[in-house]
Amino acid sequence: MEAHTNVTIIGEVTGKQYIGMGGGGSDGPTLSIQKLYRWPDCLAGDDSPVCKQGFLTAEPVVEK
Repeated sequence: MEAHTNVTIIGEVTGKQYIGMGGGGSDGPTLSIQKLYRWPDCLAGDDSPVCKQGFLTAEPVVEK
């Protein structure tokens, strides 16, 4: 996906987890995702492969 891809998440917030970012961080939500929809990054009418849109399969994150 591109850096600024728009997605719609259908699910529920199940808690929170510390997310470290560089020299700092903060608590962020953990989600249980039922559906994840990727919106197109391209202008209307562009049908190149990077312009695909549709539902994606959410993979579970394995905690280390």
